[in-house]
Amino acid sequence: MGGPVAPDTLHYLHTAGELIPKSVSVDGNIFWGGDIETIKNLIAFKKLERSRIRFFLGYSGWSKGQLDKELKENSWVIAKIRSDVVMGNRGNDTWKMVLRGLKNKYRLWADFPESPDLN
Repeated sequence: MGGPVAPDTLHYLHTAGELIPKSVSVDGNIFWGGDIETIKNLIAFKKLERSRIRFFLGYSGWSKGQLDKELKENSWVIAKIRSDVVMGNRGNDTWKMVLRGLKNKYRLWADFPESPDLN
C-alpha cells in the first residue's frame, strides 16, 4: 500500500529512468512513474528485474501547508536513505532498519512496541 488517498491508483518507484520514458527523477537513481506500457513490456520480456521497481496502490497526501507545519512540529524523522534500502527491502521492517541506523535518539523508536499497553 502506498497510502490512504486514491487506493485505486497505481504508482511506482524504479531505478530504470534510462529505460522508461516520462520517468521523473526523485533522488539519485530513484525515479517515479513513467510510461506504463514500456514497463509492462520490460517486465514481459524480463528486461526489468523485480529489484528495480516497486508498485504501490494509493498515495499519501497533505493539504497546502500541512507538511510544512508537521515538519516544524518535528512530526517527521528526515533521513538520507540509500536507494538500495528503498528499492531492496520488501518487508515491513524498513522503517525499523532505518531508525536503527540513525542517532541514538531514534534507535529507541525502532523497537518500541506497536501497542505499549500490551507489552
